[in-house]
Amino acid sequence: MPSFPCDECKEVFANTVQLKRHKLSNQCAGHLKVLEENRKRENLPLYEFEIFKDGKPAPLNVRLLHHPGIEGAHHSAGGLGSLGVYFMNLKGNHGVVVFKEGTQSTPADVFCSKLLHTMGIATPAIDVLSKQSHTSLIKILVDTPFTVRGAGDHLQDARAQNAGGVIMEFVPGVTLKHPDVQACLSKDTVLKDLGRIIAADMLLNNFDRTPYIWDHQGNANNILFVPQNNFVYAIDNTTASIIDEDGQQAYCERVKDAVQDASNRIDNSNIKAVSTFLEKWGQTSLSDDQRLVLQDAITEACTKISHHVDIMSAWQETSQIFSRETSISNANLEEVNISFLLRVKEAIATGLNK
Repeated sequence: MPSFPCDECKEVFANTVQLKRHKLSNQCAGHLKVLEENRKRENLPLYEFEIFKDGKPAPLNVRLLHHPGIEGAHHSAGGLGSLGVYFMNLKGNHGVVVFKEGTQSTPADVFCSKLLHTMGIATPAIDVLSKQSHTSLIKILVDTPFTVRGAGDHLQDARAQNAGGVIMEFVPGVTLKHPDVQACLSKDTVLKDLGRIIAADMLLNNFDRTPYIWDHQGNANNILFVPQNNFVYAIDNTTASIIDEDGQQAYCERVKDAVQDASNRIDNSNIKAVSTFLEKWGQTSLSDDQRLVLQDAITEACTKISHHVDIMSAWQETSQIFSRETSISNANLEEVNISFLLRVKEAIATGLNK
C-alpha cells in the first residue's frame, strides 16, 4: 500500500490529498518546531563586539569551536556568488577564528599557503573541514548571535550546506589604505616582507596584489599590515595557471627580465609600478634607498625560490589533504599547474644568472 510521509514531521499518510491537508493545517509538529526555532533566532540579541578592533587570533583548532564554543560572529559580505567570510569570536576571550566557504580553487589556496610559509612569508594558516566538522559548525552558527541581524540566515540554504569550507587564522591587520600603514612602510623590515611577497607572486602568477609584472594598478586589499609590530601578511593567495605554450613562454620571459633587473637594481617600469601603487594607497613615496631595499629583497627571495623552495613537497602535502574525504566536494587539484610553476622557477633561476 502506498505511503506518503511528511518531510517535516515524518507522519505518514495514505494519499497525497491527506498529506496536502496536513501541510495546510498548520498543525504539523515538524513545521511548528521550525517556526519556533526561527522565532528564537529572530529574537537573538545583536552581538556587540568590534572584531577588527578588539579581536585577537585564536589557535587554529576545530575543537575550540565546540569548547569553549562561539560567543558571537560577524559576517563580511563577499563578491558576486560568494557566501562571504565569517569571523567567529570564541567564548572566554580565546580569540577569533575565520570561516570561509569551500570552492573548487580551495586546493590552490591551501597549496599557496604552504608554499609561502616555506619562504618565510606570513600568511593565514588554513584547515580544511571534514564533512562532519562542517555540518556541526553550520548548526552552531545558525544559532549564534551576529553583529547584524539576519547575517547568518543564508547558512540554512542548501548552497551553504553543500559548499563545505575551511577555517583560517584571524589576522587583526589593516590594508594599505589605512593611515597607520604609512609609518609601517618607512621600516626596512616591511619593505623586505613586501619584496618576498612580490617574488612569491611572480612564481605563482598571483596577479591580484601588486602591479609588479602585471598590467594593472594593483589590489590594496590583499596585503595586511599589523602596525603594532610592523608585520606584513599576504592574504587571498592564489595561483593563475597559463595553459598555452606561447602564453607560458611570454610569461617566463617577463619573469626572467624582471628578476634580472631587480638583481641589477635597475630602476625600471616594474619597480616604478610598485612605487606608484604604494604612493596611491599607502601615501608613501619610496626613496632611492628604499627602492634598493625592496629590489634586494625580491632578489634574495628569488634566490631562495631557485635553490631551496620545494614546490613538489607543498604539492604533495596539499594532495594528501584532499585525498581524504573533506567537506569540499568540488575541490579541484588541477587548479594548481605544477609543470607551469616548475617552468617559472627555472625562469627565475635564469634571471638570477644573467
